[in-house]
Amino acid sequence: MKKLGKKSLLGLLMISLGLASLSSIGYAAIFRPPKPQRDPEKIGVLIWSSEVGTQTIIDKYIRILEREGYTKFFEFEDCHIQSALASVDAYENSCDTIFFYLYGHGEYKNFQYIFYYDNGYGISSSYLKEKLDQLEATRKGLLIEACYSGGFVDEFSEEPYIVMSSADKEHKAQGTTQDPPGEGRFSLAFWIYVNVGKKDTTAFNLAKEYTSLYSNQNPQISDMSDYTFFAS
Repeated sequence: MKKLGKKSLLGLLMISLGLASLSSIGYAAIFRPPKPQRDPEKIGVLIWSSEVGTQTIIDKYIRILEREGYTKFFEFEDCHIQSALASVDAYENSCDTIFFYLYGHGEYKNFQYIFYYDNGYGISSSYLKEKLDQLEATRKGLLIEACYSGGFVDEFSEEPYIVMSSADKEHKAQGTTQDPPGEGRFSLAFWIYVNVGKKDTTAFNLAKEYTSLYSNQNPQISDMSDYTFFAS
């Protein structure tokens, strides 16, 4: 009889206990140390490309988030997004609320919607969904300011997400200036409305109406969350 190795024996033990097999979820997921307990936090995660945005604009959004009760922030400019998301994953807990703001270029390529965060480096909508699904937090919001970003709305149209895009799948998103870096036209209006006390979906609808005066980028939304992220 073939002698079983330690991994095989452990795998059989897990199966006999009615747990998922190690091959499907991996050792890291099983033996991940528990996170320290703490009070719930509202976390803002801002990821942007310096090709289109500036620190000044991001700082303005952070001040608005602070007035909405957000106390912990992760800022990533021209980052390695896998490492950035790993930093968030290491910190957050199931009790937290997380709102992501992504500002960069967008493209539909090889049957995938891509968000570019640094000089040609990007992530697909499916990859971002996979990583955000792994977070323990059950209240997760996402706003993507990028061309063709409506593809991300399709990807995230399920609980517990609210996801908003500055454009649909067929159109580019416009900025407030002809030459970036600067501010997305949709984001400009959205954060203004949040700042004056509008809730998330109301701010989206008003910003979409404002954007339609200048372009046909047609922002999109899917709200499958039972939580109000702003003006709550």
